[in-house]
Amino acid sequence: MKWQFKEDVTQNELSVTISKQAYDQEVAALVSYLDDFSHGTATMIPIKTADRIVMLAVADVVLVEVSGDDLLIKTEHQTLVFRERLYRFKEKLPTTDFVQVSRQTIININHLKSLEASFSGNLLAHLTGGLKTSVSRRYVKDLERILGI
Repeated sequence: MKWQFKEDVTQNELSVTISKQAYDQEVAALVSYLDDFSHGTATMIPIKTADRIVMLAVADVVLVEVSGDDLLIKTEHQTLVFRERLYRFKEKLPTTDFVQVSRQTIININHLKSLEASFSGNLLAHLTGGLKTSVSRRYVKDLERILGI
C-alpha cells in the first residue's frame, strides 16, 4: 500500500482519498477502519438493565442476540438483558470486530473459535465461553469477507 500526505491550507477538515482500480475487499476494510476511527471507537459501553447501569468492556462482548423485545448481551461470564433495537446497538460497536450473522444475532469475531457446516447451507459458530450460534446463509458472505476468506 502506498500513501501520500498533501498539505492544503484551504481545508480545515481531514479528507482522505482512496484510489484503486476496483472497490474490493481491501478497500472495504480500509473504509470500515476509517469509519471506526472517525467515530472514535468506544472501549466501554453503558448498558441500562431493569435495575442498574453496567459499564461493559466492548472486548468482553461475545454475542448479542434478540430475545422477544429484549437484547441479550453475552460475555464469557454473564448475560445482560436490556431493551434496545439490534440495529441501534450495532451502531455502537466497532465494525472491524463485530459482524451480524443472522437477523437477530451479532458476534465478536475475536471470540470466534470455529465454524462448522450445518443443515441447509447455514454454519454453526463456536464461540468462547461454550457459546454457539447459527450463521444464516444470507450473512455467510459478510462473515467470510471480515475473516478474509
